[in-house]
Amino acid sequence: MSPPGSSPCERSFRWSATIFVAGFVALAAQVLLLRELIFALGCNEPFIGIMLAAWLAWTALGSGLSLGGGPRLARWLLLMAAGFVASVTAARLCRLAFGLTPGEVPVPAQITLAAVVATALFAFPSGRVFAIVVRLGGAAGGVSLSRAYMLEAAGACAGGLLTSLVLLGRFAPLAMAGMGAALLAGAAAAFAERRGLRAALAALAVIAAGAGWMEGAAFDQYLTGRLYPGFTMREVRHSPYGSLAALEREGSLSILESGSLLLLYPDPQSAEESVHLALSQHPAPSRVLLLGGGLQGGVLEAARHPTISSLDYVELDSTVFELARSHFASVWQRMLSDSRIRVHAADGRAFLRAMRDSYDVIVLNLPAPATLMLNRFYTAEFFHQARARLTPAGALSVRLPGGENFIGEARAAVLRSVAASLGDAFPRVAALPGDSVHLLGLREAAEPALSAPALLARLSARRIELQYLGEHMLPFRVTPERMRALESRLEGHAPVNRDFRPVATHLEALAWGARAGSFGPWMAGAALAMGALLAAVLGGVFRRGAPVVCAGATGLSVMVLQVLLVAAFQSVRGSLYRDIAVLMAAFMAGMAAGAALGLRAPGRRDRKRLAWLQAAVLVVGPAAFAAVTVLRQPWVFGLAIALCGLLAGFQFPVAARLDAARGDADARPGALYAADLAGACGGALLAASAIVPVCGFLWTAVLVAALNVAPAWWAFVSAKR
Repeated sequence: MSPPGSSPCERSFRWSATIFVAGFVALAAQVLLLRELIFALGCNEPFIGIMLAAWLAWTALGSGLSLGGGPRLARWLLLMAAGFVASVTAARLCRLAFGLTPGEVPVPAQITLAAVVATALFAFPSGRVFAIVVRLGGAAGGVSLSRAYMLEAAGACAGGLLTSLVLLGRFAPLAMAGMGAALLAGAAAAFAERRGLRAALAALAVIAAGAGWMEGAAFDQYLTGRLYPGFTMREVRHSPYGSLAALEREGSLSILESGSLLLLYPDPQSAEESVHLALSQHPAPSRVLLLGGGLQGGVLEAARHPTISSLDYVELDSTVFELARSHFASVWQRMLSDSRIRVHAADGRAFLRAMRDSYDVIVLNLPAPATLMLNRFYTAEFFHQARARLTPAGALSVRLPGGENFIGEARAAVLRSVAASLGDAFPRVAALPGDSVHLLGLREAAEPALSAPALLARLSARRIELQYLGEHMLPFRVTPERMRALESRLEGHAPVNRDFRPVATHLEALAWGARAGSFGPWMAGAALAMGALLAAVLGGVFRRGAPVVCAGATGLSVMVLQVLLVAAFQSVRGSLYRDIAVLMAAFMAGMAAGAALGLRAPGRRDRKRLAWLQAAVLVVGPAAFAAVTVLRQPWVFGLAIALCGLLAGFQFPVAARLDAARGDADARPGALYAADLAGACGGALLAASAIVPVCGFLWTAVLVAALNVAPAWWAFVSAKR
C-alpha cells in the first residue's frame, strides 16, 4: 500500500515522515509509561529494566513475526494511537486492578504483569509499523531498512527532547498521550485508501489533539482519584522528581510520592522519633541539618531544643513545599515564623558540597535505600562527605526499619551493610534499637547518649517532655538486653555500600522479597516466558551468520551499558525521574548519527568494518565506566550514552548490507531489527535483575566486554573468508 495519488518523491517523503513520527511518539510513550508505572507501583530502578525489556520484547515480536493478511499501515498506526492512550490509562489503573491499598507495595509478579500488559498495547503495533514501512517503503518509496532505522532514531531523539524540555511538568500525562495519538492519526490519514476515510482520520486527529489539550488534565485527575478509594483526593502534582498526591481521610493528610507514602500528618510518634534520639547524641547541639521528613513535625520537634541556633531543612523536591503551603498551612507558618529555621529545596548531597559551615548533628530522615536515588544517602561516599561537615563532637544519625523484639536476617543484612559503610567514614559507630533502628556515626570527640538514663537526662536538662520517648516509654525501648541483641545482629562481615556498588539497594530488595514472597521464581518465569516468545524471532540467527549475531550481541551489550549508565547517573545525580527522557534522547541521537555514518560508509569493506565495530563495543563499556567514575558530570553521562548509541547505530546499516547480500533478507523485513531488539531485551533483563545489582557497576562493564569477545572473534574470522 503506497500513499494514494502521489509522485515518487512525495511518496518517499511520506514514508520517511511516517517512520520519523512513529519514532517521535514511541519514545514519548516509553518515557510516559515508565513514569506512570513508577507513579502507580512505586517501582525501583531495577524494575525499570524489566519494563524496558517488556517494551523491547513486544517491539521485536511486532517487527519480526510474519502475520497473515495484507499489511495495512493506516490500521496499525491507528492501533498505535489507541495503544498510547490505553497503555497510559492501564498503567495508571493497575493499582486498582490489583486491589492495592494506598502506600501498599506490590509484589514482583504484579509489577511484571503490569509492565508486560501495558507495554504490549503500544509496543507491538509500533513494531508492526516499522516492519510494514521497511517492506512497502523500501519497494515503493526508497526507505530502506537502514534508512528507516536512522529516521526512527532521529524521531525518538526529537520526541525525547520535546517531552523532557517542553511537555513534562506543563501537561498531564493523558493530555500528552492525546497529543501523541493525534500525531499518529494524522499520519494514518496520509495512507488511507479512500478520500472520505482520509478526511475522517484527519478530523479524528484534530479531535484527539483538542481533547488531550483541554480535557486530559481533568481525566488524569479523575483516574488518579480512582486509585485511592475511601480517600478524598485533595491535589495531584507532577514534578520533575515524581508524581505527588495529597489524600485526606478522617482528619489525617497523606502525601504519596510515586505511589509510596512520603509523609502522614498528624503523626506525633514519627515526629518525635525522627529527631530527638539523634539530637540527644550531642551535649548542646547548635547547628543542625535535617535531610528530609520535616513536614510531618520533625522540624518543629527539633526546634524545641533550646541550644539550637540554626536549623537547615532540606527536601529534594520543591513541590513538597508547595503542597505544604496548601495543605500543611499551620505547620508551614510555624516553620517560617521561627528565624532559626531555613528551608531549602535542593539535593542533599549537592547542598552539603556547597556548604562551608559545620554542623553539630546531621539527621538523615529518609526512607530505606530501596531505590538508587535513596541509596545515594546510605553510601560510604556520602558518609565521608557528611563527616567532613561535622564538628569534632558531631554525630550523623541514620534511621532504618528494624524490629522492637526481633530482626530477621534479610533486614539485618541491610543494617549491617549500612553500619559497615558508616564505619568506613567514622571512627565509631553505635546503634539504638526499636521498630526504627538509629545508626550513629560519631566523630572523635563525640559524647553520645546510648542508654535510657543518659537520653532522659539530656532531654530533661533541655526541659523537653515527650509522649512516645518519655520516661514511661524509653526505658522499655532501650534496655540492655535489646542493645545486646541489636549489637549481635550487626556483628560479622558486611559489604560496604558504595555509589557504584549499591549493595544496600540489592539487600533491601531481598528484604522486601522476604516480606512479599520470593521474587526469584517470578523473575525466572518472566525471563523464560519472554525467551520463549523471542525464540520465534531469533530461531534463525545463527543460521544467518555473523551480521545478525553481531546485531543481537550489540543490542544486548548496549542495553546493559545503557541500564548501567542510567543507574550510575541515578546513584550520582538522583534526578533520573526528571532526566530520563534527556538520557534516552542522547542515546537515540547517537544512534541516528551512527546510522547516518553507516549509510554513507562504502560497502566494499563491510566485513572488516563489522569486526572492528564489534571490537569497539568490547572496549566501550570499561571506557564509559571509567569516564563517569572520574568526572561524574551530567554531560559525561549523556556523552557516554550517546557513544553507545553511536556504535549500535553505525553497526546496523553495515550488518543490514551484509545480511541483504545473503539474498534472503526480504523474506522477513524486520528480522535484523528484531534481532537487535531481542538482544536489547535480554540485556535489559540481565542488567536489571542480576548483573547490575549483584555485580556492581565495574564488574558489569567488565562482563559486557567479555560478552563481546566471541562475537568479535567470529566477525574477524568471517571477514577473512
